Amino acid sequence: MIYSTSSKYAVMALIELAVRQNNSPVQIKEISNSTGIPYHFLAKLVQTLVKAGILSSTKGRGGGLWFVRSPSQITIAEVVKAIDGQQAFQSCIFGLQGCDGTKNCPMHSIWGPIREEVINFLENTTLADLAEKMR
Repeated sequence: MIYSTSSKYAVMALIELAVRQNNSPVQIKEISNSTGIPYHFLAKLVQTLVKAGILSSTKGRGGGLWFVRSPSQITIAEVVKAIDGQQAFQSCIFGLQGCDGTKNCPMHSIWGPIREEVINFLENTTLADLAEKMR
């Protein structure tokens, strides 16, 4: 249950988009500049988020990104799953091989309940919740 840089950047970018949300698309370059996420890295993440049905985008003048659904309907867990897959919620919090709930590491009994709390938080926290805290 170690989250990738890709997941971190995706959540950061989507929070920034939610903070800026209005009725016009936001350019990838604007999000890149305001978050410090490398432009080309962010552009690849956007492709994944579009395929996952979280974002929509158009190219060219007047183009940019916008949410397919309201940020209040998109959980952080959904974003992490879109980027890292379901296995992000099943792996060991320390990244140890073989600790997946069937064959547990020595720390599993201590960290397993904490992992469940983190998953619960991610499943019950929306982009709008975090955007509100950024405002």
